[in-house]
Amino acid sequence: MSTRESRLEELEVYRTALEFRRIAWRIVQSLPARKRDVKESLGLASAGIVNEIVSAATVTAVSASISTP
Repeated sequence: MSTRESRLEELEVYRTALEFRRIAWRIVQSLPARKRDVKESLGLASAGIVNEIVSAATVTAVSASISTP
């Protein structure tokens, strides 16, 4: 695990988003094939949540390192 990943694991919001992603994946897997549009939307949205948190954490970390003398 990289340093970045270990730092992210410390964030409760990141851990919660990953858990949501896992739950969403189970829901996606349980939906029938005819619900393809719902499956796709839920999968993309849950991945997007995690990606947004990672982006925000990265920007915050970079900002903090620039601000620190």
